[in-house]
Amino acid sequence: MTRDVSGFDLYWQYRKGEKTLRELSHLYRIHSSVLSHQFRQRDDRMLRMYGPKWFLEILRLAMPEDYDIVCEHVTEHNLTRVQTLAELGCTVSTYYQEKRKDPVKFLRKKVSQKRQLSTRPTRQLSQQPIL
Repeated sequence: MTRDVSGFDLYWQYRKGEKTLRELSHLYRIHSSVLSHQFRQRDDRMLRMYGPKWFLEILRLAMPEDYDIVCEHVTEHNLTRVQTLAELGCTVSTYYQEKRKDPVKFLRKKVSQKRQLSTRPTRQLSQQPIL
């Protein structure tokens, strides 16, 4: 019986953090560098085909908490999800400017920056200095 190594199940196990590259390489008897290369190729291919919608798919399936943050931003600012990603700096061009191309780390960094901005304490009107 052969296992489907080229399928999305292997990719999503890694992207969701269910298994590491080392665990997958032991399980499927494929060197971890080969798996890493296949995953990078898949990301490049999907980004060329779908653009930022691929980022949304990664957020939805591998990072549901961050996807909820993006959806909240969509409803607060009356934007589409793709426009929200662009506003957060999650564009394909900024992704390709990164030195290490890992979409999960890239998205986590960009969304966490947004989260930090939204959780900063804002001054209430009563706390502002009177001129």
